[in-house]
Amino acid sequence: MFPLRARLILAALFLPVLASGQNRDLTVSVSPLHLVFPILQVTAEYRFFPQVSLAAIGGWGSVSITEDDEFDVGELGGQARYYPFKGRRHEPHAGVEVMKIWVSDEPNEGTLEGFGSALALGPFLGYKYTASEGFTFDSQIGYSALMLEVGSETGDRGSAAAGILLVNLNLGWSF
Repeated sequence: MFPLRARLILAALFLPVLASGQNRDLTVSVSPLHLVFPILQVTAEYRFFPQVSLAAIGGWGSVSITEDDEFDVGELGGQARYYPFKGRRHEPHAGVEVMKIWVSDEPNEGTLEGFGSALALGPFLGYKYTASEGFTFDSQIGYSALMLEVGSETGDRGSAAAGILLVNLNLGWSF
């Protein structure tokens, strides 16, 4: 097998060839909105047919409510998208997103350990722009129905349902 250095050199040589293709069926992007928390959320979308794609979404990070309250956050989900027009640069689309979100809180002195999870499911409308070099801007707005469950180390549990506005903004590269 090739050593790592040789594989990296080959990848660097062939990456522009892959990126110069007209189809650009693979898009890898990051959500700058999530980086504020900071949570790194990455989306990988692959177009299986000219007008249909599937995307896998994963994220991990933390959210600070106060100086003493920091929650670990993980998310895993996916999207199915339909592009009604056959263009490859300016692309309105519609789809559905499902997302599983986990939250946990490490106990501080005088506090309890807590956890929560949510399942979000909902439709969206979006717009995707892909520059000729491959840079991609992807935005979506929609509605998600949430099913929430929370608990603590004492055994207390609760659940609820809610609806929220779904907003996605991603920047990345299409290959």
